[in-house]
Amino acid sequence: MNVFKTNPFEILGNDTYLVPRNTIGTFICHSGEAQFAISDKVYRVASGDMFIYIPFTIIRLLSHSDDWDGIMLEENIDFVFTTLSGMLVSKRQIIRTNPCIHLSEEQLKRIQQQVEAIEQRDTILTSESNPDRSMLLNAIIRRMLQALCIELLEIYFECSSTDESSISREERIYDNFIVSVFAHCDRERSVAFYASEQNLSPGHFSVLIKENSGQSALKWINEIVISQIKQRLRDPKQSIKQIATKMNFPDQSALGRYFKSHEGMSPKQYRRNAISSGNKGND
Repeated sequence: MNVFKTNPFEILGNDTYLVPRNTIGTFICHSGEAQFAISDKVYRVASGDMFIYIPFTIIRLLSHSDDWDGIMLEENIDFVFTTLSGMLVSKRQIIRTNPCIHLSEEQLKRIQQQVEAIEQRDTILTSESNPDRSMLLNAIIRRMLQALCIELLEIYFECSSTDESSISREERIYDNFIVSVFAHCDRERSVAFYASEQNLSPGHFSVLIKENSGQSALKWINEIVISQIKQRLRDPKQSIKQIATKMNFPDQSALGRYFKSHEGMSPKQYRRNAISSGNKGND
């Protein structure tokens, strides 16, 4: 069981990371510092800082010091929120608006103790040959992991000063737009579709998105579509023809033209580069 991603470059390295649907994660900086673009805002993350990310968040690593390092944890939202039904719906926009907090020494120590306890159990599990004991160890680790995820959220809301009433109408429109694009971009790629969902004209909708995020609605749509294609291209089990079908392009050639117009390379070239980078441990 690979509980923690101890090399943040595996996820946050050389490309835009679009958090998959139904995924919640956190990054805790242990040393150095980095600049991230999280959705539409830039954040400096230094030692002792933590950011939480939720489905449909767009993360870019802009720069980092040579000693930058930390630990990442990702989990399925349904697993994390088994005992907190409905919490994410009401708190999603708060986390998206204010994802970063600074941890106290006591909070860091508390988190580290739980991480070490989980890793110790995980080490025992890897060498366990008894299937019954392996099953029990797996169950223990999953419960400990769930407790850690919930504790991280509790720490976040303890430290965060943002509340739902401070979120503007424009921020809610933008948030709903991004969520909807992730849900429908395999079929819907027009600004008019997403504007109509929020009972706005395409023109007014585009102005609101640009003013709130710094880039146009169409650019967001194309960026998310491209990122979804990239995620599929990184999976060698999916052929480019299959990806074109799943993303509802007329054919493989249409997907290729669309991808090259935005990335300056063909899907095949991107796949070769991604696989090569992954083999070197930099993906």
